[in-house]
Amino acid sequence: MLTGDSDLECWQRIVGYYEDKTDENDISVLASTVLHASHHGSRTFFTESKGQELWLQGLEAIDPKAVIVSVGEDNKHEHPHEEAMKSYRDQAGEDKVFETRHTGTAVLEVEANGDYQILPDNGEFEDRYRWDDNSGGGGGAGGGGPSGSASRRRSKARLDNSAAA
Repeated sequence: MLTGDSDLECWQRIVGYYEDKTDENDISVLASTVLHASHHGSRTFFTESKGQELWLQGLEAIDPKAVIVSVGEDNKHEHPHEEAMKSYRDQAGEDKVFETRHTGTAVLEVEANGDYQILPDNGEFEDRYRWDDNSGGGGGAGGGGPSGSASRRRSKARLDNSAAA
């Protein structure tokens, strides 16, 4: 499941929708084997602010067997937040939570029968799809983008192997 930047309010609404309509809908439709953590592992998936009690019903409904957290090292927002990471580890298991700041690009391979594996990139994926900064400026993965204009960055290739725009 790809959660994007969805937050507590969003997930309370989603879970509430399925809980309130048990005749027609079943909350089990939210179950996903692999969860791409919301907002770089931010606490906003679980709470409105630091120090508040965590709301775990969304994570429990998703019930992931593995969690991938896309996050860069030393980002200015201090992601991921430890209370979120603890919740992910408690749900999926210590060895089933992957942070890209430690593993690099995580590649999810899914077989036709549903079997899956999460592998660290061997360098090929990053070489083919990373962003180049032709301006010589800063930026980098997970930090919210480059310090310069987005128009100065382009992909080496697209997923369909055509030339990048």
